[in-house]
Amino acid sequence: MKRPRLDLACTALLAALLAALALGGCTGSDIDEDNSRGLAKQLSIGQVATDNLNPPDDTSDWKVIQVPGPGFLTVTVFWDNADIEAFSAVVDNFGRTLQEVPRDSRTPRDQMIIKTEGANFYYLHVRTVRGESVYSVQTSFSGTTGAGPDGDDEPIPEFVSPIEIGAEGEEVQ
Repeated sequence: MKRPRLDLACTALLAALLAALALGGCTGSDIDEDNSRGLAKQLSIGQVATDNLNPPDDTSDWKVIQVPGPGFLTVTVFWDNADIEAFSAVVDNFGRTLQEVPRDSRTPRDQMIIKTEGANFYYLHVRTVRGESVYSVQTSFSGTTGAGPDGDDEPIPEFVSPIEIGAEGEEVQ
């Protein structure tokens, strides 16, 4: 009669041990949850997000930004510690680095402007070589005709309604 209780106790102990091993003794604050492109945290256009790089366990962060169409994506990284030796890069959905800038201690921010060809995902990769810092990221997007980010571009017109073309190739009202 004592055997079923012993089996139940052993099963409970084994389940608790497996749960402890699965967690690895770490809490969410002990591990870097965005240290690879596959674990990138979502960052909405116009949103400001704050994170930090804190070596030796947290030397790299990834953010993913969904772009709605062709235009220009601006990514600005603001650093609290101007002396950190770090890099910021925008990477496409295939992992190709589109633009990378080294941290410039003469300015509190690093900025990248990327021409986008269409709706897609782009990634921000921030990494430290030496030092630690809190940083904030701000993104913006302007849909344009593709001539350049100088402000002289015509915005992409909003889709209002389809234009019907008659049999003779004339617009039907």
